[in-house]
Amino acid sequence: MTATITHRLDQIRREIVGWLFAFPAAKRIFFNRAKRLSCLFALATLTSLFLSLFFPLWVLILGPMIYGFPHLIASLRYSHYSLSSNQPISGHAQLKILSVWFAFSALGRLSYDLGFFKLQSLPLGSPLPEILFISITLLITLWLYRKNALSMLRGIVAVSVFAYFAWEFPRESLGTMILLHNLIAFGFWYSACSTRQEKIHAGLATLSFITITAFIFLGLFDFLYQTITPQGQVLWAKLNFWNLGKDIIPWSKDYTLWWHAVVAYAFGQSLHYFVWLKAIPDECHDREIPTTFTRSWKLLKIDFGRTTFAIILFVVAGAAVWVIAAQPLARLIYFSIAAFHGYSELVALSLAPIKRC
Repeated sequence: MTATITHRLDQIRREIVGWLFAFPAAKRIFFNRAKRLSCLFALATLTSLFLSLFFPLWVLILGPMIYGFPHLIASLRYSHYSLSSNQPISGHAQLKILSVWFAFSALGRLSYDLGFFKLQSLPLGSPLPEILFISITLLITLWLYRKNALSMLRGIVAVSVFAYFAWEFPRESLGTMILLHNLIAFGFWYSACSTRQEKIHAGLATLSFITITAFIFLGLFDFLYQTITPQGQVLWAKLNFWNLGKDIIPWSKDYTLWWHAVVAYAFGQSLHYFVWLKAIPDECHDREIPTTFTRSWKLLKIDFGRTTFAIILFVVAGAAVWVIAAQPLARLIYFSIAAFHGYSELVALSLAPIKRC
């Protein structure tokens, strides 16, 4: 069944590509990975910016439902790719061990958030679990990938800085990480590039993302609201911008700043998904042109082996829960499961080798 689906998708892809090849410029872009990803990123940026400016809450509802769980797997998979060169553990044993740690930590966090058990000795909002969690993740990653002293030092510094700010400013650190986490994907994109041209294009994409985010906070797009009134709440989902904005910017009581924070969060999350699900996978392939659906399925089975079915089941079940469960509960379940990957990305990026082109 899977082979039939991927074969049919490849047929559709060939028809679309054949139509595009009628335009010489499109053909040149298709066969150049850096230019192709830049064009796709520009398209994703314009689409995400428009939707985030006027419908940020819908972006934050539909984004995780469609892309959330696949991007968790991509984050785990390509974080492993960035760390796994010349390692003594053969094959993809590290990836399987990380997957087990992901499942264990996700279930533990979810059980805690759903109230199945409580840590009575910890006050509400204590950052100690997060500090312990990211520290254990660093130790496991160092053990799995046998990093040199310089990489180890970078990892220790990154975790120490996180631990300090999380302990001293827990609410502020959480809000800041909500926004900065979306930027981490661009670091992996840049790290995965193998040519100077690709690094330049990835760097420009990162710079444009940071610039547009700054423009959002400066209110440079607010004049558009004179034409279209944005939607600030979704009643059935029990989601509104002031509660969400207050979580991101807890030190302010400025409703305008809260709105800008929510728009920036929705915009960043959308491009975060694009980078993990398209840009980084393309950079990790050994061919300049995009891989076929059939080839992608084979590579997924090579990476995860017998657990591939469990991975697919996890993605499908996650999307189903997001659709079926009441929205506040669905968000709680998703972000409890997703909590691990944010910390693992920070650790992996700090340990990833720096390629020179």
